[in-house]
Amino acid sequence: MRSRLTVGTIAWCWMTIACSADDGAVERAREDLAKRLNVPVKEVQLVREAPRTWIDSNMGCVRVGVPVEKVYSEGSELVLSAAGKKHYYHARSGEPYVYCETPNTKRTGPVKAPTR
Repeated sequence: MRSRLTVGTIAWCWMTIACSADDGAVERAREDLAKRLNVPVKEVQLVREAPRTWIDSNMGCVRVGVPVEKVYSEGSELVLSAAGKKHYYHARSGEPYVYCETPNTKRTGPVKAPTR
């Protein structure tokens, strides 16, 4: 399989320090979603991969009964499409993507942590 890592991706990752641990992270997320939905991997499409500053300790995933701290952490959001729906994966910088079953898709709070 051919790598999707390009000079632009390397520059984006280096400049934002928001890329996932390696260029295989998206493919692993696609495989994970295909397994969750019981569909072929080829039916899972990449919609968007973008840097994100999470404003809570749950990385923007709503989890009932889980305490949430208001902390800023750099990372990225991966949006995949399969079975007619969008599915979200979130990651802190340098960590693998994790499936976000109930994402907070509202863009509340700053995009970047405030400067002092």
